[in-house]
Amino acid sequence: MRARAWLGATIVNAVASWKGAAVAISEHIEARLYKGSCDCGLPCMALRAVGGDGFCVEASASLGFRGGVKSSSAVVNASLLAFLRYRGVHDPSPRFIVDVNARVGIEAGVSVTGAADDAYASLLGGVVVVDNRRRVVVKRYEPPRDTLVVLLKPRGVNRLWPPCRPELRGQAARVAERAWEEALEGRVFEAVRLNWEAYRGYLCAPLEPVRLALEAGALAASLSGLGPVYEAFVEEDAVERVVAAWRALGEVTVVRLESRPVCCLTG
Repeated sequence: MRARAWLGATIVNAVASWKGAAVAISEHIEARLYKGSCDCGLPCMALRAVGGDGFCVEASASLGFRGGVKSSSAVVNASLLAFLRYRGVHDPSPRFIVDVNARVGIEAGVSVTGAADDAYASLLGGVVVVDNRRRVVVKRYEPPRDTLVVLLKPRGVNRLWPPCRPELRGQAARVAERAWEEALEGRVFEAVRLNWEAYRGYLCAPLEPVRLALEAGALAASLSGLGPVYEAFVEEDAVERVVAAWRALGEVTVVRLESRPVCCLTG
């Protein structure tokens, strides 16, 4: 049994304020469920949480890198969808899946907030604006038309950018709250710009990738999640310029925004 879940990009990081927003992208993770004994990390933790002892998951991604593209949320979503499908649950509640996803993420230490915003985007597609404390979608809407996302995985960087200036948390939370309000009003690019303003000092991530993307014509750019991946939202006529500006910094990929909910693949 197989199922897929979308990867995603950050609009507002929830780590400082618990209010977040994310958007699905046109790349996915596929989980193949099979009976067996193994330790498959997050997927196995999620399966055990819903009575799936004795099952394993083999996961594969259509994108060649991870770290900021919501892969942890996506692999748990896909694993749960595959198992529930196997059990005959063909239309599971997104809230149920997200609750399990959040609990597993916190328990495993891969998320502070539970990343309900990432999990909802991965399941529902489109833009989701989420209260992570209550794990509820406050608003969902179609992503901006005629917009692509350029992703940069910096060369030689395989870790997240954890908070390194804790004294800036309050300031980051205030700006992130403003970004969340912009996302709630449908102003995605302004939300992404404010997200970078909120976290650029708090996380101490390198500034150069965002500067280069904006100079090359990106509508907005930021870290995706806690990195290491950077994201730039661009119109089609600026894609090549942003790709060229980032090529020397690492691996660059161009993806589309995805508005469709995920669907299960049987096998």
